[in-house]
Amino acid sequence: MAVVKTVSQRLRLIQGALLVGIAFSAVAAEWWARRFPQNPVNGLFQALSVISLGLVGATLLVRQTLVRPSEVVLTGKPDDAAAAARWKACCTFLYLMCEALGLFGVILRLDGFPLANIWGFYLGSGALLLLYSPARAVQLVR
Repeated sequence: MAVVKTVSQRLRLIQGALLVGIAFSAVAAEWWARRFPQNPVNGLFQALSVISLGLVGATLLVRQTLVRPSEVVLTGKPDDAAAAARWKACCTFLYLMCEALGLFGVILRLDGFPLANIWGFYLGSGALLLLYSPARAVQLVR
């Protein structure tokens, strides 16, 4: 049980740091875009939109194929250090995939797209990070 709590706390710390990183990047991109306006390239928006849809699908796949099996093992053996390490690594990878979605928004904003076109990238990134919270796995172990 102690192993799961420790890993869960670290995952929450990583999750919080990534949420703050998205917010900081969005503010920095907004400042930069207002200071140095550019003409946006529509092909970039379309490409990153398609990649983002694939990335969201990949997060669902990673959640089902990598994170869930580790959670199942931790439900049966809460002190299994190997399963906890795998769970931490898989969740961290999942969180970085969510962060990439927010960084696509930063790229588009720096390219000159208005905030009205890219807010979904920021919102989607933050929502997925919050959705894939490690709290559920800790509740399973209890």
